[in-house]
Amino acid sequence: MITRRSLLLVTVALAVILHALLWLPLPLIMQTVAALLLTGFLPGALLVEWLIGRSAAPPDLWERILYSSAAGYGVMTLVLLGLSYLPGGVVAWQVYLAVDLLLVLLLSFLRSSVGTSKLTSPPNPSPPWRGVGGEVLGLLILLLLAGFLRFTNLGYAEFQGDEGRAVLRAAAVIQGYEDALFLHRKGPVEILLPTLVYALTGHLTEATARLPFALANLAGLFALWLLGWRLLGPLAGWTAAMFLALDGYFIGFAHIVQYQSVIFLTSLLAVLIFYRLFRQPKALTGYMALAALFLATGLLSHYEGVWPFIP
Repeated sequence: MITRRSLLLVTVALAVILHALLWLPLPLIMQTVAALLLTGFLPGALLVEWLIGRSAAPPDLWERILYSSAAGYGVMTLVLLGLSYLPGGVVAWQVYLAVDLLLVLLLSFLRSSVGTSKLTSPPNPSPPWRGVGGEVLGLLILLLLAGFLRFTNLGYAEFQGDEGRAVLRAAAVIQGYEDALFLHRKGPVEILLPTLVYALTGHLTEATARLPFALANLAGLFALWLLGWRLLGPLAGWTAAMFLALDGYFIGFAHIVQYQSVIFLTSLLAVLIFYRLFRQPKALTGYMALAALFLATGLLSHYEGVWPFIP
């Protein structure tokens, strides 16, 4: 059970800690993780809680984590997109101000809603968190193997090809060039995510620019596992996720500053929401609003994000 007071205290405490991590002289990769948590996952989790967390059919813990991750990418994209339209370049204080105001706004929405929320089991419930069953072991194997293949040596090479163009345009956004996003022939997501890291940390390396896309790729594997679990059972979901965990293309997508991993994550979760509503048509407004955010984030990545509209 989540009370309003505990939610407020936890959110404020996490926000203060993440701000401190960004201001302390820590390794750049740690600051990048703190930046992504502060500007993405934290507001994404509050948004999910506000839209569906206190609905007639709240998500389970797995869904909350995955929805919060994907919503975080939508929040980061929209915040940076809005700031890029302002006169001048994007600077750190603007990002802090926008994100902190968003956190306050979401907390105020939550305070005005129902006081408590209980986690209930969705149709085709997710695997248990307690015990050491085959599902838990399978998920640990997926996490360790996929994580090793995606996060080891992210800075393996200098920016190449399309990566270089995305990073140069991220620098142009920070410097205030108003046409940087419009000259790009793809969506702005692959520019705005490095822009956020660059603005908050003051530096951008190959590893830190690629980290948001590697994280989206890994989260997408767990979204695939959960969708497969709901459709055909745990073994089917795990097998599908393992196939893509070992697929060279998807490993490659996790190691480049490009849009594919974000579309992978948001498309799967949009389909997961559609299937959930097909099986349990409750809290339609909140779930469809969340699905709309995922679809919009995918479309802001590339026009390939249109495919989840079919289901």
